Amino acid sequence: MRQNQKLFQWFMALASLILMSSVLFDQNQSCSGNWITCIFESFFDRSEFRGWLVRVLGLILLTAIIYNQYSNYRYRRNPITLITSSLVLELDEPSGGVATLTRVQRFRVNKPDVSAYYQNSTPSNPGAKIPRESIELSANSIGGTPLTFEKKVYGRSGNGVEVIQDFTIPLPYSWLLKHVPVWFLSIEGLRRVPYFKDLVLEREATAKYEGEYDCEEPYIELQAGMYAHSNVSVTIKMPDACAPNIDEFEAIRIQANGIRDIAKKSKLQGDIRVITISIPFLFEERARISWPNKYLAQAVFASDPSTEENVEGNKHKSS
Repeated sequence: MRQNQKLFQWFMALASLILMSSVLFDQNQSCSGNWITCIFESFFDRSEFRGWLVRVLGLILLTAIIYNQYSNYRYRRNPITLITSSLVLELDEPSGGVATLTRVQRFRVNKPDVSAYYQNSTPSNPGAKIPRESIELSANSIGGTPLTFEKKVYGRSGNGVEVIQDFTIPLPYSWLLKHVPVWFLSIEGLRRVPYFKDLVLEREATAKYEGEYDCEEPYIELQAGMYAHSNVSVTIKMPDACAPNIDEFEAIRIQANGIRDIAKKSKLQGDIRVITISIPFLFEERARISWPNKYLAQAVFASDPSTEENVEGNKHKSS
């Protein structure tokens, strides 16, 4: 089936080239200007209009076929394209001992036989774990149609877990959707457009992290390997009483040996401090946000007041 499709595409490309060359290099054409001028003049000359109309249609057809081949090549190793990715980390305890990480992704399917979604999560702090029973999944089309699936979790909670969202039937697929630009598929208004609302999909994954963010300098990291992440946002929510200043948060992009800074935004929602970063495109690199754990520092000073006095004394001595 796929071989027949490729043969048909190459046949149409060859036919388009023959159509265009027969007119673009026609020595008998009356127009002496360039081909753009000839197209314009043909609108006022019916004898020439049909010939140039065929040329324009051939050019459009050839462009469509070339773009189709380009899309097939670009996504040949990517059964899924991530359109938007949103990570929200909420510290359930001021110390960071228990936290909830919610991942929401909008995606499309590039191949007709995709029947599951794979996700791997590994704690970075020694001794941290992800309780398997805390993992919750959901999936639906952006139009609201739910997708049925079976949740499969592998691995030990302390060493990371592998989650497979195994759908009962292959995910909705359309060969045309693969050629639609990612920026267009991220538009919220598509939820009401009949064609897109059933083919563009969303999934949400929630998990608890225990002992992951109660260290001196915790961090959250998103890694983009062979899958490009578009329209990425990472949000951290923590009690404002123990939240560091915005300048103490470090947001960076790591690619090979190079590091680039990421702009940060901070706002207050009641007594919760919200830190957000946005990245238009992430590919073969990592995005990381780290911060000092003010709660641990406050706990140390509270348990041993002399620590703060010694620090102040050392400051006076050094001055």
